[in-house]
Amino acid sequence: MARLEVVAGRALGISIQLDDELLIGRHADGAGRLADDDEISRSHARISLDRSGFCAIEDLGSRNGTFVNGLRISGPQTLSVGDAIEVGGTTLVVRELHTQPADA
Repeated sequence: MARLEVVAGRALGISIQLDDELLIGRHADGAGRLADDDEISRSHARISLDRSGFCAIEDLGSRNGTFVNGLRISGPQTLSVGDAIEVGGTTLVVRELHTQPADA
């Protein structure tokens, strides 16, 4: 499990729980729409989490790009607690990353 907190943008203050994958974009369902941030692409980025707690983000060919800690990413980028993710007009911070027991 991972927890992301929106610290800037229209979705300010929202906490997003992630169990496996979060699609970010205007055509995403639920939290991935980021309160309809009009600066994100239809399919902007994907955050994936595996059972070991490995978390990564990848840009899906967005117009404005995806940034981690201020640097534009060009391929999948590993995330750690405290990393800041910028997509469109929204900034999210990774607040928690938890591994799951092997038998879960």
